[in-house]
Amino acid sequence: MNGPAHLDSPAHLDSVVFQAGGFRIAAEARHVQGMREGTGETPIENLIGLDLTRGAGRRILIVKVRSGTDGVEITVSEPVSLVPLSVGHIFPLPPIIAARLSLKGVRAIALDDAGPILLIDLPST
Repeated sequence: MNGPAHLDSPAHLDSVVFQAGGFRIAAEARHVQGMREGTGETPIENLIGLDLTRGAGRRILIVKVRSGTDGVEITVSEPVSLVPLSVGHIFPLPPIIAARLSLKGVRAIALDDAGPILLIDLPST
């Protein structure tokens, strides 16, 4: 006998995936309160140490990184999508890479059908 459907599916991490500096980047969806079109004052590239993505459409994510605070607006490049990343496809950074990585906030690498995704902790501004 099968149990509830959510128990039969693999565990996943709901993530908001976007482009930054030529990379696919993801952040936990639970930290994103909303999204709107536009260009804000705080590009994600500046916060994590990447070159600004030029020529792509931009979106503003309203991010809440700590409870009890107002949302912070962070500008990211399109496409932006909600992706359930399987926990079996998320890998922590090896210590030697983590120690030498110049990008700020990268915590893991995920793999999906479209390739690698850098998982980040969203910075507060």
